[in-house]
Amino acid sequence: MHFKKNHGGRSGFTLVELLVVIAIIGSLVALLLPAVQTARASARRMQCSSRMRQVGLALHNFADAHQGRFPEVFGHGFDDQDTWIYTLGPYLEDVDEMRICPDDPLGAERFEKKETSYVLNGYLAIVIDLDLGGGTSIRNIHGTKKNINKIKATSKTIAMFEAGPDVHNDHIHSYDWFSEGNINQDKVFNIVSGEVAVDRHNGTSNYLYLDGHVTSLSSDQISEWCNQPFNFAQPQR
Repeated sequence: MHFKKNHGGRSGFTLVELLVVIAIIGSLVALLLPAVQTARASARRMQCSSRMRQVGLALHNFADAHQGRFPEVFGHGFDDQDTWIYTLGPYLEDVDEMRICPDDPLGAERFEKKETSYVLNGYLAIVIDLDLGGGTSIRNIHGTKKNINKIKATSKTIAMFEAGPDVHNDHIHSYDWFSEGNINQDKVFNIVSGEVAVDRHNGTSNYLYLDGHVTSLSSDQISEWCNQPFNFAQPQR
């Protein structure tokens, strides 16, 4: 029997073999990386959805304790002691964790400023405006519903949206979106996408409905409703 000599007494990969192995590993990484990124993005979206559901549960518990009334929001400025975020605090396990979406690019900034990634539908908000005299007044806007018991179609009424880049408050001005001027000038979707992060999760966004369920809607669907026009923010019958 003859054995092939190993010159120099050493064994191992040749340079060509090593390059082939590196190329194979690189190809496998390139194939797996998108799947890993997709899985992580899906996990963040689900975490965001879960936090919205927790906020929705707290909203219901608050309403139950206050004869069906929704929490107050402020029309100007941001008072962390009176905004709905902290009004719901006793009904949330950890309000500081729940108020920030893990996919929100402004999440860190909003956390420091006591803001939120989730904004209350203006149609459901009891809006408080600070007047020049230091007092407060409640704005009565046509179409708003300040009590959950006044809304029959809770499963069709959006309670909260994911905050867009133009929002630094605790609610959005959804009651202004479909004004005659905005419709005539074809500005509805631009205004909506400024206040709502319509494509935060790979072209979609999470929406909390008043019955407590969370739905993911595409930005194309929101754009279609804006162009119809269909006021999807208004409490539905």
